[in-house]
Amino acid sequence: HSLLAARAAEELHSFKKRAAGEPKFRFFLAVGFLRPHVPFCAPRSKYALYEGTLPPHASPPESMPYVAFYDSEEITNFPDVKEGYHGKEVMPGVRLSDSKTRDFRRGYYASVSHVDDKVGEVMAALEETGFATSTMVVLWGDHGFSLGDGGMWAKKSLTEVALATPLIVHVPGMFPNGGLRTSAYTELTDIFPTVAALAAKVDVPSCPAGAAQLETKTCTMGRSLVPLMKREDGAESRFDASFSQYARGADGPAEPSACLTGGEHCFMGYSVATRHEGKAYRYTEWVSYNKEGALDLGSGTVPAWEMVYGREMYDHEEDAGEHVNLAKENAAAGSVQEALAAKLHKGPGTGGGWGPWSSRGLATRTYTEAEKQRFKKVLEALEKTTNKFRGEEIGRASCRERV
Repeated sequence: HSLLAARAAEELHSFKKRAAGEPKFRFFLAVGFLRPHVPFCAPRSKYALYEGTLPPHASPPESMPYVAFYDSEEITNFPDVKEGYHGKEVMPGVRLSDSKTRDFRRGYYASVSHVDDKVGEVMAALEETGFATSTMVVLWGDHGFSLGDGGMWAKKSLTEVALATPLIVHVPGMFPNGGLRTSAYTELTDIFPTVAALAAKVDVPSCPAGAAQLETKTCTMGRSLVPLMKREDGAESRFDASFSQYARGADGPAEPSACLTGGEHCFMGYSVATRHEGKAYRYTEWVSYNKEGALDLGSGTVPAWEMVYGREMYDHEEDAGEHVNLAKENAAAGSVQEALAAKLHKGPGTGGGWGPWSSRGLATRTYTEAEKQRFKKVLEALEKTTNKFRGEEIGRASCRERV
């Protein structure tokens, strides 16, 4: 990371020399730091800033479906951890030991502080070169990270702690009286149209619906954040939801994965964070992901909303940590869940929706009796697995303090 920050500073100084001979010189510089990511290796001085802590809630949410639970293989796949744990996957209710939990959490915070220093070095170079007064800066992370929260580690889930991520946008002169913090729902897909609008003065068109999206040269499935940043009337109400998706069955040695080929062993989780009647919620459905309705491309996959392996609904007003799953099966679903499900199925508000298939009715079809029986067997197996709770400990941490 020190080398990367130094290289970024070097690039900025080279840009300064070019700008001296090119009055209309413009640049785009992307600087990507790996940390915080496993293994949690950071300078000893950063580890010294923190004491290890335990998560306030280390058990899976009450009534969480098994398919939603992540087995934390990003942690357990490290050789020394796997050896100490005898290669078993992490099941709901299984926890790392308290000592290893403290080690890992401390390491994550140390890694964040290390990267914070490196970002500071890049920003200092921006000041030194004189570009700070004319350069738009976006600081963001590609995902959140579970640190034992809900019994899970790392990023591969649809929980709030794994999905929420920092997003800071700086535009010189735009906020002379201080910055703006918003509670509106934003997405990482919003970065591209925002940068294009503010740095290049280009309004990127919203992607069209249906298969035309695949033929469109340049479009966005995000929304420019400029109306929010300019505090336009009604802007926050237009940013009323954020959508995410993550697969189960996409990992492993098989190439290509079932989630790309439309195989039988892929479940796709679709999630929306939004407000309903003034209250904040997260609603998620884990559904069968199959290759029916493959557009006109010969292959492709769509979600089967009728084949649901698990539902989650969390009241973020009363349960911000997502400890109790309120979702019910269809027959028992209340009006709030029905409204959230309708918004989820509709998908993002931009023209492209969930993707090329989303406006063509491809996710709704009649299933054969054989397909229904196969679905039932998989569902029964998942429910059986959900009930297996063990209380074992995982072995040694995989990365100690490093100078």
